[in-house]
Amino acid sequence: MVNELKSILETDPGKPMMATDRRRDDQLKAALKEALKEWLDGKLAEFGRWSILGIGAMIIAVATWLALKFAGWQPPVH
Repeated sequence: MVNELKSILETDPGKPMMATDRRRDDQLKAALKEALKEWLDGKLAEFGRWSILGIGAMIIAVATWLALKFAGWQPPVH
């Protein structure tokens, strides 16, 4: 993906804008859109993984507390 972006961006900046430049701009937009989508998908997957782990930890904590509570355990009072 990075090489594709580099090849699209390698042009002469002093050259006047032409139809090929518009196609290049369209290619650049499509490549950037795809790169952003891939990055966001990765971040969403990472967030989902941490969310599932957090929910799992909460379920284990609640199950432990309920088991202790119904077994007659009382939290210490200060």
